[in-house]
Amino acid sequence: MTVKITIFDEKGRRVVRVDGWLTAGDVAAMEEAMEEPVRGTRIDLTDLRSADGAGRAALRALEARGAELLGTRPYLRLLLGEGSGHDGHSDQEPD
Repeated sequence: MTVKITIFDEKGRRVVRVDGWLTAGDVAAMEEAMEEPVRGTRIDLTDLRSADGAGRAALRALEARGAELLGTRPYLRLLLGEGSGHDGHSDQEPD
């Protein structure tokens, strides 16, 4: 596994921190860390170094379901925006 996934609550909101390299083999673990409803969950990508096509697609899908992507680096934001019609969303830092 090339990614570390940490789950915690911050100010009453669920935060899923994804660190390292998100690859197709890690997508299932990340999705398991999510609870329903996904809407309102914050996904902290501050220390995510890169993501392959499957990882980026999973992040886009979670965002489309209402998750908030935080701390996306400019290059990752560009990659997330490819083919999605938006710019990859948030450059906010987690609270």
